[in-house]
Amino acid sequence: MEGNDGLFGKPIEWRYTMKNPRLAIFDARLIFFVALLFLHLRVWTALLLVIGILLFWGMERYGYRFSSSIRGVRARLAGPVRPARPMSRYRHAVDFGFEGHPTLGARGIRQMPVPAPEKAGRGASAPLPSPSPAE
Repeated sequence: MEGNDGLFGKPIEWRYTMKNPRLAIFDARLIFFVALLFLHLRVWTALLLVIGILLFWGMERYGYRFSSSIRGVRARLAGPVRPARPMSRYRHAVDFGFEGHPTLGARGIRQMPVPAPEKAGRGASAPLPSPSPAE
C-alpha cells in the first residue's frame, strides 16, 4: 500500500468529505427514525419511518440536498423581508422637540392627565377676572 491509501486500500481524496453520509441506499439522517422505531416499536413510529424515507427520497429525486431543503423551508417561513439587524439592535425614535406633550411632561416622563376644567352651567356666567392693581 502507498502512503495515501485509506483503510480499504483506496486513495483518500478530500472531495469525498463533502458527500452526504449514506446507510446503504438511504440518507444517514434517517438513523433518527430507525432508532425511534427500535426504541419505541409501535405502528405510528413505523409510519413515521416510512414517511421520512419517502420525504428524503422525494428530496433526492428532485435534486435537493437535505440542508438545502431545510434552508428553503426556513426562507419560506421567514418571508421576503429580512432586516439586516435584529429588532433589538435598532435605535428607537426620539423626539427632541422643546414643546411638552399633553401626556408626557417636559422630561418625557409619563404623568397623570390633568382633569379638564368644569364648564359653567347654561344660565350661570363665568366669574370676571379681578382688575389688576396696575390699571
